[in-house]
Amino acid sequence: MRKDDRLDQTRTTLWLLLLLAVPWVGVVAWLYARPRLGPHGDSPHTKKLP
Repeated sequence: MRKDDRLDQTRTTLWLLLLLAVPWVGVVAWLYARPRLGPHGDSPHTKKLP
């Protein structure tokens, strides 16, 4: 195995890991930045119908 082949395999592995990690970074960022409920539960998604 030549050194260039090993570098190509390493580069491919890193790209694969990057492609698998990016969506998870987005999920974690959304969980951190999503709208939180107010202190009185006044989110429009939690209002009860009359």
